Amino acid sequence: MRFHPGFSGAVRRMGPLLSLAALLGACQSDDDRALDVAVIGAPSALLDQGGRLGPAAQLVQAATAQGLVALDAQGQVVPALADRWIVTDDGDSYIFRLRDGTWPGGAPLNSQNVARALRQALAGLQGTTLGLDLADIAEVRVMTDRVLELRLARPVPELLQLLAQPELALRLRQQGSGPFEIVRGRPGQGSDSKRGEGATRGDGSGRPSGTGVLRLVEIPPRRLGLPPLSDEDAPSRAVRLHALTARAATEAFTRGDVAVVLGGRFADLPLGQAAAGLSRRALQIDPAAGLFGLAVVSDTGPLAAPEFREALSMAIDRDALAGAIGLAGWTAAARIVPAPAATVGALAGAAGAASTGGAPPPTAAPPVWTGWPLEARRAEA
Repeated sequence: MRFHPGFSGAVRRMGPLLSLAALLGACQSDDDRALDVAVIGAPSALLDQGGRLGPAAQLVQAATAQGLVALDAQGQVVPALADRWIVTDDGDSYIFRLRDGTWPGGAPLNSQNVARALRQALAGLQGTTLGLDLADIAEVRVMTDRVLELRLARPVPELLQLLAQPELALRLRQQGSGPFEIVRGRPGQGSDSKRGEGATRGDGSGRPSGTGVLRLVEIPPRRLGLPPLSDEDAPSRAVRLHALTARAATEAFTRGDVAVVLGGRFADLPLGQAAAGLSRRALQIDPAAGLFGLAVVSDTGPLAAPEFREALSMAIDRDALAGAIGLAGWTAAARIVPAPAATVGALAGAAGAASTGGAPPPTAAPPVWTGWPLEARRAEA
C-alpha cells in the first residue's frame, strides 16, 4: 500500500526508492530540499540485516545496494551489477557478464568479489523461505574477470526474479553499489540515523522529526566508475526516510510533511481510506498475482469440519468483500485450486478472490452452488 499526490503508476516493493529517483529532479543535497518519505514500520527495523527482511529494511537495502539483476516499476527483470546474461537451453546454468565500474570505495567490480559477496548472501539466507527457493544453486563459479556462472542442481524458472530480491543485494566490505548511500547526521542537520531512535517529534504531534531519520544521498556516478552526468555540478539528490506507524504516516501525509508513504498491510487500509483530504487516486495497492481472502488457521473448533467450512464459503459475498477494500481487477473464486468434481462437496471452501494476473488455474468442475443467488446460498448454508 502507498499513497502520494499526483504520481501515476504503481511501484512494486522491490526497490521503490530506486524508482523515487525520478521524483527527485529538483531536490538539492541540503536537508531543506530533500524529499521526505515515510515508510510504515518501526525505526529500529530500517537497518535490519540478514535473513528475510521486513518492508522498511527492504526499502533501505534496495536503495543502497544492488544484486546481479533488479526489478523495475513494472516488476520486469532489468540489469543491475550484471548488464547482460544468458541461460543455457537445459536451464541448468545462468551466465552473467558484469558491467564496467567500481564499488564506491574504489575497488574494481569483478567476478571474484561479486561471487564472494553472492556466496555470503546465500549463506545468510539458509533456513529462510527465500533460502529454500534458492537451494538449487549448486555452485557460484568465476569464469573470467567479468563473467560468472550460477550452476543449478535443477532448473529454477524464476531464478532471475529471486536474484532481484533486496536480500540478494550485494556489498563489498559492508558497502553497497547505490544508487543511494546512508549519510550519518551532521551538526545542525538533524539527520542522525542511530538504530532504535524514534522518527517522530516528542511533542505528541506525530510530525516527522530530525532525530532518528535515515538520510539517503545519491552516490555520484564517478564514485561507481560510471560516466559522469551531463551536469557534473548538479548537487546529489537526497531522501529523508521516516519510519512511522500507519496512523502517524497518514497524518504526516495529509499535513504535507511527507511526499510519499510506502508500506503498510491490509489492516492499515482503513486509515488511508478515511484520511481527510486524501483522494482515492492517491491510495495505491501494489499489483500482485495470487490470492486474497480468508484462511482457516486452526484445525480445532467448528471450522475443523469440512461441512462447516463449506457452509462459510457458500455464505460469504466475495464481490462485496473485494469492493469494500477497492481491490480492482480481481475476480471472485470459490476455491484456491479448483477441485475435481467428485470431491467438490467434501473439500473446504476458501473465501477469497483470485488475481486475474498470471497463468490461469487448472480447470475443474466448480461447486454446484457457484451460480446460485447469494440469498439461496446463505439459506442452504
